[in-house]
Amino acid sequence: MKELTEAEIRKMLEEQSDVAGHQLDSQDIGVYEVIFTALNEAPTGGLPMDFSNRVGDLALNNALRKESRLKLLVQWAVAFGALALSALILWIFQPGFASQFHATWYELRWIITFSLVMFIGVQAADYIFLKRRKYRGES
Repeated sequence: MKELTEAEIRKMLEEQSDVAGHQLDSQDIGVYEVIFTALNEAPTGGLPMDFSNRVGDLALNNALRKESRLKLLVQWAVAFGALALSALILWIFQPGFASQFHATWYELRWIITFSLVMFIGVQAADYIFLKRRKYRGES
């Protein structure tokens, strides 16, 4: 099937024509509809005087948030890398202690696995629900 261009999608929305038979993601078409209707409606009372400052602040905050997430990811990667490196060094120089440490971790493997799976599951659910809520326009 042919992928639609942005101009074709805009034309279909203007003409209220059917998009059946074309490969569209329902989330994409929803975003286009929201943008299209927002651009066709004039804001009531006009734009506030500090509109450009608000938009600039919003863009800056989003950029800073992404940057802080990247820093956090790097910090976690360094921490887990250091943990793995220290375990390797311990295993090389103290094999007796390392085997005892391994046995303890092996006994706790189900608790550790459950904790990690639950943490990832909660984070994924939180992200999915917040994203869905944001696209619906709820606060």
